[in-house]
Amino acid sequence: MKVHIIGSGIIGLFSAYYLVKEGHEVEIIEQYDGEDGCSFQNAGMITPSHFIPLAAPGMVQKALKWMLDDASPFYVKPRFDLSMLNWSWKFMQSASQKKVDAAMPVLRDFLVESRALYLDLVSSNELAFDFEKKGLLLLCKTEHVLEGEAQVAAKAHDLGIKAEVLTRDGVHKLEPEALPDVLGGVFYPDDSHCNPQKLVGNLKSFLLKKGVKFLYNTKVVDAAINGNKVEKLQLQLQNNELKEIKVEKVVVAAGSWSEGLAKLFKLNIPMQAGKGYSFLQQQEASKKILHPTILCEAKVAVTPFMDNQVRFAGTMELAGINPNINKKRVRAIAQAGENFYGQVKVGMPKDADIWYGLRPCSPDGLPYVGKAKQLENVVVASGHAMLGISLAPITGQVVSKLILEKNVSQNIGLFDIHRFEK
Repeated sequence: MKVHIIGSGIIGLFSAYYLVKEGHEVEIIEQYDGEDGCSFQNAGMITPSHFIPLAAPGMVQKALKWMLDDASPFYVKPRFDLSMLNWSWKFMQSASQKKVDAAMPVLRDFLVESRALYLDLVSSNELAFDFEKKGLLLLCKTEHVLEGEAQVAAKAHDLGIKAEVLTRDGVHKLEPEALPDVLGGVFYPDDSHCNPQKLVGNLKSFLLKKGVKFLYNTKVVDAAINGNKVEKLQLQLQNNELKEIKVEKVVVAAGSWSEGLAKLFKLNIPMQAGKGYSFLQQQEASKKILHPTILCEAKVAVTPFMDNQVRFAGTMELAGINPNINKKRVRAIAQAGENFYGQVKVGMPKDADIWYGLRPCSPDGLPYVGKAKQLENVVVASGHAMLGISLAPITGQVVSKLILEKNVSQNIGLFDIHRFEK
């Protein structure tokens, strides 16, 4: 069987990985050069601790407070856009305690199973991606935020996820460079991290060796549907030439571009691109950040890598799909590093060192994973927001099962790709 995957991000790559493992032919269609997608230079965190979806109670109020401040952790660029208005309305409807309570155990299971698949990958020695089991440390400077994170830790405990609420002394034993005004935090010992650039690069190399073809700078512009099947895709090549190809099975895994692509298959999957920024800095041997960390008040992620580099990443900017870099937001990330660490100097990066990625965000904060009801040969896997790296292996495995019409043991009902059509 031949499978065409639209999108060469981490979800598309892991879908290809598990399909190739089953002995199937795969072609990956990518509209860009495949060198700098959302998964390439993010924080690289693998986080069972992130079991609460983005659309949670309180997020609407926070969003309204932050939305007009372009240096805030969550920023919505004011603009009249029907897609954005539709998404925002669905986001508000999704941010209820009832919906979040239903989602938490499902997301937990998906996250825990995905981490187990990473451990299998490490054991297999098929891919080198600097996987480390150092846990995740959350640092809090204010009582209000610390209390909120302690409540989340209690929920984690109820869901079977290890979580330790730390005092000021507990924090400084784990992270000596944290400033004295850090009041406390939470430590999730079973979280992990990897080098996302190595993960993506080595996964591509593995797939190439297995015969997977990558069609770069190639855009899917139309689909020929006959009854309950897609029979052909029309491609626009780099020279603008149009080419038609026959297809057996199709996977839509194009990240923030998936909403537009899904319309070619008569599917409605509301999506907004949540832009995040990051940059790398070299660590001094005597003044090192030791653990992957979330700076809670600033919503900034900090990941130390094996090569003595540390990545600072953060912000959620809903401003449409564009390549613009808001340096004010990058400066806020750097400032957060200065505000939480003592001798670690976090300067504003050079323009060439600033990276951005567009996270595909669904209105309810849950991914879209499933088969199209009206098209038996189309599967969608997108909308993973900030959990792309965390959920990529389990998503890829489920996609493979859906394509091959095998039994899916995981509960993916809440990830139904038709849920916003109802």
